[in-house]
Amino acid sequence: MSSPTKNRIFVLAGIISIITLLLLASIFLLKTNSDVIDANKAKLEKTIRTEVVNKDLIASVHLLDLALRGRALVDKPQIESLIDTAVVAKNKALNELKSLLLQQQFPSGKIEQLADTINNYFAWCTLIRQKIRENKTEEAITMIAQDKGYSLWSFHHQLTEEINLFEYNIMGEARNDYKIALRNSYLLQGLLFLIIVPTLIYLAFYTLRSFKLTDKLIRLEKEKNEWLHQQNEELEKKVHVRTQEIAAQNEEIIAQNEEMTTHNEQLTAQQKKIETQHNLLQARNQQLEEAGSLIVEQKKIIEQRNLQLTFELAQQNKELKDTNHELVQRNNRMEHFAYVISHNLRAPIARLSGLTNIFKYAQSKQELDDLVEKTAVSARELDEVVRDLSVIMQVQHLNTEIFKDVDFKDVVKKITQQLNHEIIDTETKLNISFDVKSMYTLPAYIESIFYNLISNAIKYRDPSRQPVISISTRRKEDFIELQVTDNGLGIDTQTNKDTLFGLYKRFHFHVEGKGLGLYLVKSQIEMLGGSIRATGEAGKGTTFIILLPLPTNA
Repeated sequence: MSSPTKNRIFVLAGIISIITLLLLASIFLLKTNSDVIDANKAKLEKTIRTEVVNKDLIASVHLLDLALRGRALVDKPQIESLIDTAVVAKNKALNELKSLLLQQQFPSGKIEQLADTINNYFAWCTLIRQKIRENKTEEAITMIAQDKGYSLWSFHHQLTEEINLFEYNIMGEARNDYKIALRNSYLLQGLLFLIIVPTLIYLAFYTLRSFKLTDKLIRLEKEKNEWLHQQNEELEKKVHVRTQEIAAQNEEIIAQNEEMTTHNEQLTAQQKKIETQHNLLQARNQQLEEAGSLIVEQKKIIEQRNLQLTFELAQQNKELKDTNHELVQRNNRMEHFAYVISHNLRAPIARLSGLTNIFKYAQSKQELDDLVEKTAVSARELDEVVRDLSVIMQVQHLNTEIFKDVDFKDVVKKITQQLNHEIIDTETKLNISFDVKSMYTLPAYIESIFYNLISNAIKYRDPSRQPVISISTRRKEDFIELQVTDNGLGIDTQTNKDTLFGLYKRFHFHVEGKGLGLYLVKSQIEMLGGSIRATGEAGKGTTFIILLPLPTNA
């Protein structure tokens, strides 16, 4: 085998070895990228859980504060169960928050400072609770008025910003790790491409050259055979004419024959060598074809894995965005709820405080009776606010263990029995059309939604015409659409679209009401995973359109 051929074989073997090593490196890099993505996913889950637990912790403080103030103002020992609930929720949230932050290497000193601040505040609230149990209400109210919860809230708010910045940095590092891993994968794929493509071109060129050489040798052999045949024919023609010459030249011919024999042997040896090279080229071509097939298969596997990783990352980003959006909405609702409750508690509490201060200045029994009556009215207002708080808190805790199949006709029948007196007095007409008869959901929420919408339609009817309420259901893709339409006084839904379902929002004041019904309806529908919107104009009635998601087995 010639030296150039050996060199080509060594070069080809070296290139194939490099390609094999790069393919193994590509597989290892894919595994490494997968591990990086899994690790980053775990980090992101911890950051999200940290934010949720931190909000649960401050929520337990708000619950303790509201329950303690309610216990101080209303002589109802059962409110103390909310205090116990707040303590349990605080301990659970604090322990989990400490564990999560320590795992993420957040400064332990700040974590312990937060724990000490919250525990001190709960200890202070325990002293207030003891004063209330000992009927030392004035001392308890004085202690509550010191408002030590504000300093706790301020410290927690500052620490929350530090935690959020810390979690944001962790998420940034996770994203950078993923980008670096993905970039390395792209670089390796590019290197494979730059090595494999020139190798294939070189092999194609070398194969084409071998084919041309083989064709040239075949053509020479054919020309040789034609020349020999022509010489034989000429010799046969001259045999008779040159018999004497042949005899004389016999020795010369014998010598020429020996020379031709030797030449034929050389040609035969060359032909065998050419056939050997041809077979070697065919073996090499087969090896190259097998290597090319392996490269194509590995490239397809890599492309499929890249597509899968891209899809998984997109799904994780979507889930993270949805979770963040839901958390923001819940936080906004809780802040609005806390603001409204504190606002509505402040007025009756202030009136009660003022009335108790002027009791000692009453100069007659009539003045004293008036003060007592006004105090009772303020106490009833405070009790109504606390009851509303209890109802709203119950809506926030969806119990999926009591889901069952709810028949819409049975629900409407039950509501009409409850409102039978109002329906008869107002001559209200109900039009019912249920394309969807029932669904698997929470019965108490569905009954509350029907009750509030039907009772509101009767309460805010137009006195100039007979009340007509239309109720219908139908299936709409993966949802059940419920519509409740009335011909009552109506609401300008465009002007009031931002406050229509707000807490304590009212739009007609000629009848009694608290503005709680539509708020409860919207809260219950959202807890079931649905949505509600309203259309209508003042004086032309209102239509409420509700979308409730179907169960997964529907």
